[in-house]
Amino acid sequence: MINIVQKTVGHIQELKTNNMTNKEIAIESLEAIAHWMKKSSFDYEMIDLERALNEVKQNYKKYLNENI
Repeated sequence: MINIVQKTVGHIQELKTNNMTNKEIAIESLEAIAHWMKKSSFDYEMIDLERALNEVKQNYKKYLNENI
């Protein structure tokens, strides 16, 4: 079974190949996480959710650093 981290990382890689900005990647990833949480038939482990959200935070931090 694919967990939320694998889905998020895969999604982020797809977004990067589409030349999206780090801010757009963070937003799209958050939306994807919310979608998967809403539609999933199982609950995610907290560690998996934390890892997925850390990916989002890293992309948003890159965006902020680019715009200093």
